[in-house]
Amino acid sequence: MLFLSHANPEDNEFTLWLALQLANEGYPVWCDLAKLLGGERFWTNIENAIRRRTVKFLHVLSATSNEKVGPRQELQLAQSVERTEKLSDFIIPLHIDALPFSDANILLQGIIGISFKAGWQIGLASLLRKLDEEKIPKKPGFNPATVADWWRSNCGPDQGIRDENEEYASNWFQISEPPRVYLHSLKRSGIGLIELPAGSPVPAYQDGISLFSFAKATEIERHLQKSDISIARSDDFGFLDYILQAPDDRARRKRESCLCNLLRIAWEHSMVLRDFPQHALANRASCSYFVDGFASNNTIRFQGVFGRPAERAMIGFKTVRNGKRYWHFAFSCRAICRPMLAFVVRAHVVFSDDARTLWSSASRLHRARRSQCKNWWNPVWRDRILAAVSWLAHTDGMIRLPVADGLCVEACPQPVRFRSPVSYLDPQAEADSALPPEPTGDEEFDPFRLDEMEDDDDEDEDATPADGEEVEGRWSRWSALRNRGLNSDSARWWKIRGTG
Repeated sequence: MLFLSHANPEDNEFTLWLALQLANEGYPVWCDLAKLLGGERFWTNIENAIRRRTVKFLHVLSATSNEKVGPRQELQLAQSVERTEKLSDFIIPLHIDALPFSDANILLQGIIGISFKAGWQIGLASLLRKLDEEKIPKKPGFNPATVADWWRSNCGPDQGIRDENEEYASNWFQISEPPRVYLHSLKRSGIGLIELPAGSPVPAYQDGISLFSFAKATEIERHLQKSDISIARSDDFGFLDYILQAPDDRARRKRESCLCNLLRIAWEHSMVLRDFPQHALANRASCSYFVDGFASNNTIRFQGVFGRPAERAMIGFKTVRNGKRYWHFAFSCRAICRPMLAFVVRAHVVFSDDARTLWSSASRLHRARRSQCKNWWNPVWRDRILAAVSWLAHTDGMIRLPVADGLCVEACPQPVRFRSPVSYLDPQAEADSALPPEPTGDEEFDPFRLDEMEDDDDEDEDATPADGEEVEGRWSRWSALRNRGLNSDSARWWKIRGTG
């Protein structure tokens, strides 16, 4: 098992977080804060636990643990075990605060530690890499479901909830009032389906014989000239008026669906015009992805969520057994009409062997995505969405989607922000705001080792997880917050800062 040594209570918050993350990854953990986690026997005799059961001694190094008697005694015992059993890298220091390493306990001198100072997620990724390289065994009783059960039993849904306002950034981008919508009724002179020919030069959504577009009949008819389809009648409406004037709720939902589909098609049409390659998704939607050479170092500079300059790589590679596996950040969009008119941008990751042509196998893409993105935490997804949206903005700061001759749909590239009446304790808030910039090269940033060889390539990492399996274990505290104040199934939320 992994033994977590720390200063109690000063370093408890970090230690419990780390214990649950390691258990979530399948590693058996001994920690005085997580008794009986995974059914593991709680060893009241710490000396026996270190001598008989421990495969790695994880020493949480802080200014407090460096001076406190308990952690120092545990460290001395671990060093004795390491020396007696002739173990290699038995002790792994985890550096979590500003203590200079030169001031660390003399027993740690010459031992290479792992830094968590730039961000707990970054340190965790390094530690997991280290454990994986040394083939530390896992235990079936330690898994996301076990962590979720332990949290519910020991902490409760209100753990860490605070009664104060909190501001959140979303993945919603508000749309300015669109142009008027035309509802064209189609007819056919011959026999067959009434269907708009492929390759329409303007965004259009067909529902039965009704064709929704921002383009007038004359513009649509130019596309219909070589077919036996024509327009029988056209009516135009204000975009929101068409929804509000629906005779009943069923008709309103139907009209909302048609107009939201029209906006989604307008987005996808604009991405094609901007030469973004498309990758097919379910429900006739698609996502756009970045290819090699789209920008200098394949990196976008943008204004981060905290208002400071930031940058993110949108393409990178990982060196695997058969060569290089390139990852491409991709994004898709759908529109919503309530509670506001907005585009909802969602993140995806796709893969290629040459930084341009995507793999065709859906199962292979899925396996690579699980491997590549398992340590992409919220700030990574958030920033890459913001970077992608900022890339689409024009010089005046607005996103413009051409929808007809001389007409555009405009959207703001800054995410919609919401205020929740309650907040929660987030030990990562400060660390996330201090994340270092990514390297400017193409290699995917790995804080433990940049030039690693990944042995498994694209091999399966067990079966596909059940829906919500990981989310429930990792975000139980957020579920309580959402239930108490901020709730929407159509958005992704990122904590910004307390607003008092």
